Amino acid sequence: MEKYVYIKMSYGCLYIVVCSFLFRQSKGNSIVVTNTSGIITSPNYPSDYNNDLDCEYIIKSPTKQPITLVFEDFDIEDDDDCTKDYVSVKDGTNILLGTFCGDNIPYPLLALSGVIILKFHSNNEDSEKGFRAVFNDSQECVYVTKDSNGTIQSPNYPDNYPKNTICLYYIESRKGVSINMTFTHFALEYTSRRCPDDYVLVRDGLSQSSKQIGKFCGSRIPFIPVLLTGTVFIIFRSNNLISWSGFKAKYEEKPFLECSGFLNVSLGRIQSPKHPEIYDSNTDCVYTLACQFNCLINLTFAFFEMEKADHGNCTYDFVEIYDSNTSIGKFCGFQKPGLTFILSSSVRVLFHSDNSKNYRGFSANFAEIT
Repeated sequence: MEKYVYIKMSYGCLYIVVCSFLFRQSKGNSIVVTNTSGIITSPNYPSDYNNDLDCEYIIKSPTKQPITLVFEDFDIEDDDDCTKDYVSVKDGTNILLGTFCGDNIPYPLLALSGVIILKFHSNNEDSEKGFRAVFNDSQECVYVTKDSNGTIQSPNYPDNYPKNTICLYYIESRKGVSINMTFTHFALEYTSRRCPDDYVLVRDGLSQSSKQIGKFCGSRIPFIPVLLTGTVFIIFRSNNLISWSGFKAKYEEKPFLECSGFLNVSLGRIQSPKHPEIYDSNTDCVYTLACQFNCLINLTFAFFEMEKADHGNCTYDFVEIYDSNTSIGKFCGFQKPGLTFILSSSVRVLFHSDNSKNYRGFSANFAEIT
């Protein structure tokens, strides 16, 4: 599965699709494209598009492979909600990948179904240059997997990655299981903190509305929190200037409990409700962790932020840990519990919040020790 080749951004002679006035006047119809690769442009591109347009392009991979869509140029009338002029892109399963306007070029998109539905709309006001986008169903440097663990890396790693390259990586875990990702090497061109040149962008899903974990460049190894959605989408892009040795990352599935439940597994993660967002008031959770006989459980807190009681007795919001039926500590405040608890084969963790101040809660990793 770990086959790495790359997309060079020079497309040669490709199929070009343009929405026309004739198409616009034919309501209910769409331009359907079944080529493996091609170019989509707005009408009149690179001149300004006309007003009152509605175009729909349906791109179907003849091999039913995932399709990449890369915008090379983008200039659409801007407004805060993208309700005037806009480009919307959906996967063939009707998942909205994004709605775009303005002059910021959208990040590359990936449609797993092998079908892209792109709609372009203009109103009766301002018009701009429009857009040009390239689609391709080649699996060159497209990595899609449901494997429970593995590695991803930039093309040619550990040698320098090629210039003018786009790679897309999508990892999906089993339902109810999070993903833990750790970069073991990272070296990309750096020009500013915004990473306008070479970059790695990490999101917890394919959609534009998915949470962006970070956009990274330079040589500092990124920290990626546990991805609770169970999906991760990574975009790697290089320009035509400097190339470095790139990156390598490993990933693995981690079961997790968000509020109450029983886990009998060798490793995983528990956390307060909504973490890393603020937990709700008047909430009680009980997490029970167990392993087989003749083993211990190692519990380590990775994050801790709770309301602190005035006298330090943790009577408001708290986490309390039980070794079997014996309480070994009640914790609150912003000070992460400093101990790594090595406990019996049965552990209960209680989380409680009252009706006043709320914070970001906690996350803790556990592992079986045999």
